[in-house]
Amino acid sequence: MPNLDELISSYLRAVVVEGKSPNTIISYANSLADFRAVGRTLGLPDRLEEYRVDHVYEYLGELQRRGKSPIFRQRRQREVKACFGWFRRVGLVESNVFSRVPLVKVPEKLKHPFTPEEVHALLGGQDR
Repeated sequence: MPNLDELISSYLRAVVVEGKSPNTIISYANSLADFRAVGRTLGLPDRLEEYRVDHVYEYLGELQRRGKSPIFRQRRQREVKACFGWFRRVGLVESNVFSRVPLVKVPEKLKHPFTPEEVHALLGGQDR
């Protein structure tokens, strides 16, 4: 089986053919390049079939140690997970190892309701 870098290149060609937007393709390419760079630093496998759940946690843990925000880590996780999902879909592996790891939690942003003064200002600005 080809090494992981070759498989990622195939995946990126496939998402172009499948019609993903240019911005999505750029984001996927950046996430996957970062995934491989971090993986090389950590000594993670170069072969798809060698990836295990603990490798996913090592990768995500390294992003956390580097001070990356939860939303950044979750985006990286989702985009690499999509790639591994494609590997499964085309029959390169039996299961997607990333699907066995819950997504990084992102804190909820609470949107506060309008104050009574803001409501009156909004209503007062309407044409009758």
